[in-house]
Amino acid sequence: MPGTERDRSRHRIWLTPAIALCVVLVVGPASPAVAKKSKSKAAATTRSVTVPIASGGTATTSASCAGKTHMTGGGFAVSPPFTPPSNGLRSWTTTSNPVGKKTWTASGSAFNNPGGAGSFTAFARCEGNSLGRIAITASSSVTLSPGEFRSLAFVCPGNSHVISGGYAGDGPTDLNHPSSNGWRLDILQSQRTSAREWTITAFDRGNSPPPSASASLTGFVVCELNAKGVKVSEKSAAAPLTTGALATADPSCPKGRHVVSAGFVISPLPSGVGAVVPVISLDEFKPTSNRGWHVGLHPWTSAVLPAGESLQAFAYCKKDPQ
Repeated sequence: MPGTERDRSRHRIWLTPAIALCVVLVVGPASPAVAKKSKSKAAATTRSVTVPIASGGTATTSASCAGKTHMTGGGFAVSPPFTPPSNGLRSWTTTSNPVGKKTWTASGSAFNNPGGAGSFTAFARCEGNSLGRIAITASSSVTLSPGEFRSLAFVCPGNSHVISGGYAGDGPTDLNHPSSNGWRLDILQSQRTSAREWTITAFDRGNSPPPSASASLTGFVVCELNAKGVKVSEKSAAAPLTTGALATADPSCPKGRHVVSAGFVISPLPSGVGAVVPVISLDEFKPTSNRGWHVGLHPWTSAVLPAGESLQAFAYCKKDPQ
């Protein structure tokens, strides 16, 4: 049944340096994109590209690092974000992932109700090549049946550590009538779960039995080579989930460190057959400064929200060059 967990499984993918990158190709809108570069005193910068989005439509765009820099992570933002009960764009984003070693891509859709227009932005966090070397950017795909809960855990090679990860999944099937059919994949986790592991968790909200079809989910990981003085640390922030209210969390790296990427998890994750899975829509997942990251979402008022649920957000940090 929609909103309940029919099956839970976890796939661990062990990576080797020879793994090839599997890229989900997306076609961007015809509207011209405008690239922006934020100012930063550290050897890390943020690149962003913004395109229009309107109710009933889908937007896709990518941001790329330039010159002697590489991508360490990225994200997206829908503007204006939805604020219950009816302000902003009610969106659903199921694509936010690395492409190669330079680019981050994202894609999101906006439901018809409420009507309106705004913008969709992709962000790439870029670091100087002297501060680290990317070993692998890899991906793996699975197919989820309606009502299925699935986790993908990527394990970086022994000579490397994880620096970021992302996901790409099937988007909504009906932007006119948000429902268990229209929602499809709900991304509940994308975070660093150990020094070498990144985990993606999703739930397929399609109705069972048919006509709802299976959904595709691809998880991505970026692994950085170990080196003297190269280490990723973590800072976290949390916010409770309340029906009809916006939830935001803003983890920030300490002074002397810069943010390279971020992660999140809806906690506690459902466990056991028949558990109620919260319906959440992530509107903002973006760097806000050289040290900070912002995560914003809203639980859907038309679905049951289990008691005690919270948003846990994480900023992943590296030491500034001396």
